[in-house]
Amino acid sequence: MQLDCWVSTDPDVLRPILAGGHKANVLFSVKEYLVPLDTELSLKIDVVSGMTIRDVYEQVIEAGLHKFEFTRNGFGYRHWIRSFIHHLSDRGFFVDQAQVAEAKESLRMIWPGGFDLPIIEGLFY
Repeated sequence: MQLDCWVSTDPDVLRPILAGGHKANVLFSVKEYLVPLDTELSLKIDVVSGMTIRDVYEQVIEAGLHKFEFTRNGFGYRHWIRSFIHHLSDRGFFVDQAQVAEAKESLRMIWPGGFDLPIIEGLFY
């Protein structure tokens, strides 16, 4: 199962709050692979035994993580991921806080190349 958040290009999606912004699509989907072949960096965060996709889904809804808007240029993805990790970490979903810290730190980088780039925030509404 994969959880993803991306820029909506659907003209029927609600008007943006940010000037020129784009609403996010948040989707759970089944994939035939764990990590896409073109992935530059993949990190593992172990979850507490017994956690389910439903548990994650409920946290996404409870925290309003499905109500997100990207900037005019489509930035905000790393902010959304950081917020998602932070929320689940605060709720005790993860086993190893060192893995959580490494994942959050990796979000400072932009790929390909691993260049340090400040995280540009979108907007939760």
